[in-house]
Amino acid sequence: IYSPATVSMPTVYVDDQRYGDINILSTIPAAVIATIRLYRAWDATTRYGINNAGGVISITTRQGGVEDATWVNRH
Repeated sequence: IYSPATVSMPTVYVDDQRYGDINILSTIPAAVIATIRLYRAWDATTRYGINNAGGVISITTRQGGVEDATWVNRH
């Protein structure tokens, strides 16, 4: 039985730094994104730790670092 309360949502990482939940994706301009990779539960927990059992969306920016990106984190 499906229950929204039991479903973990993916965590977003930008240049290997935890950035937020999936709702934060709309704040990242497409122009700064080089790659997007989805890690499902098992692979996400192996790479990023047990707190990421809902999966991970890993984004690499064209500049290679959040500090160097042309946008500002507003959360």
